[in-house]
Amino acid sequence: MKKLGSSIRRSVAALTLPFVMSACMTWQQQDVASLPDVIVRDQPDKVRLRTRSEGEFELENPRISGDTISGLSGSRRVVGVPLADVVGASLRQIKVASVLVIGGLVVALIVAVATWVSVNSLGSSGFGLP
Repeated sequence: MKKLGSSIRRSVAALTLPFVMSACMTWQQQDVASLPDVIVRDQPDKVRLRTRSEGEFELENPRISGDTISGLSGSRRVVGVPLADVVGASLRQIKVASVLVIGGLVVALIVAVATWVSVNSLGSSGFGLP
């Protein structure tokens, strides 16, 4: 029976994790002049750019090479943009307070489900109340 409770806890965690992480992320505006330094220092997984010519889009795994920022576009092809063309930039940031609150709620949910499963399985095994 221990295996069933463990399986349910893993399933609940796997189903809620994507929602938890997406709720805990926000875009923080970045000064365009310091963007190259920030990308080299922090190595963010995504950057949202606003350019004069292409509008707004996101790049995954951004890198700085000379006067160009490059990365993978939504269509998974490598895109390079001159830094002079960038008029706005945002980096994804984790909201720590949200992580703590939602993480606590997920733990409470897992404990509640595991308790419910344990109580119900004891009743059907002959050890619980009739």
